[in-house]
Amino acid sequence: MSAEIPAGRSAPSPEEGRNRLAMKLFLLSLGMLFAASMIGYTVIRLRTTADVRIHLPGLLWVSTAVILISSFAIQGALSAVRDGRMTVFRRALLAGFALSLVFLAVQAPALMQVLRDHAALRAREVYLYALIFFLILLHAAHVVGGLVPLGIVTVRAQRNPAAYTPQRHGTVRAVTMYWHFLDGVWIVMFLLLQLLG
Repeated sequence: MSAEIPAGRSAPSPEEGRNRLAMKLFLLSLGMLFAASMIGYTVIRLRTTADVRIHLPGLLWVSTAVILISSFAIQGALSAVRDGRMTVFRRALLAGFALSLVFLAVQAPALMQVLRDHAALRAREVYLYALIFFLILLHAAHVVGGLVPLGIVTVRAQRNPAAYTPQRHGTVRAVTMYWHFLDGVWIVMFLLLQLLG
């Protein structure tokens, strides 16, 4: 079993071009969903009385660091498969998948903390925590959805070393695009919640 495959990038086929376009359109539609949700939260938050202060769980800082590192790992996997460094590719992909699970594991108690804070608030503040919970849960749901194809790609790469090559890695590229999108959405969302808190 060879760990390295000679790199050889060729022009994308028409099918690959269609797949890339489809992925970009999918991410654009998801981007509109997240943008509308964050704009809605911003408008509601700015109309709220100034003395209402939202406190976000500290674990969200940890989850932010984890999702950034997972995105770097998944990008590393894509770069490695493009260059034919298959051992590095499989390790980086596995690390990215594991870190994605860690992200969810950290997000779960943070969401529970938001719910606990929500339950203890006066009526005028309750809806703000409900909106924060919704935004975080919306993102987490898309992470769970992304874990399915990421898991499939990871398992396939581990079981069948020839499944992806420098010439055939469109699925890895699509998963990487999706993961960078989720990373970007989370950073914007988290900064928005910190800024408006």
